[in-house]
Amino acid sequence: MSMILQVKAVEVGPDGEVRLEEHVQFDSDLPEYRTQGGVHMVGKVVTAPTVMWVKALDMLMEKLRIAGIDFDRVAALSGCGQVPPPL
Repeated sequence: MSMILQVKAVEVGPDGEVRLEEHVQFDSDLPEYRTQGGVHMVGKVVTAPTVMWVKALDMLMEKLRIAGIDFDRVAALSGCGQVPPPL
């Protein structure tokens, strides 16, 4: 079963060209949460630690800052999550 593995940021220029991509992998960058595929699974119950998401977003913003993103010029932010199809 495929699960959420990361949070990711993509900088797209006015011409539509991808300028930068950064990501934080839940399992490898945040091993203290002991997730598999970014989640905990107990039977058919799938959860993800909320604080892990907060930390991952903070790490992602820091990576963008280090990469030189000018946050004053950010026009939009978006996010999505995917639910895997039933087995």
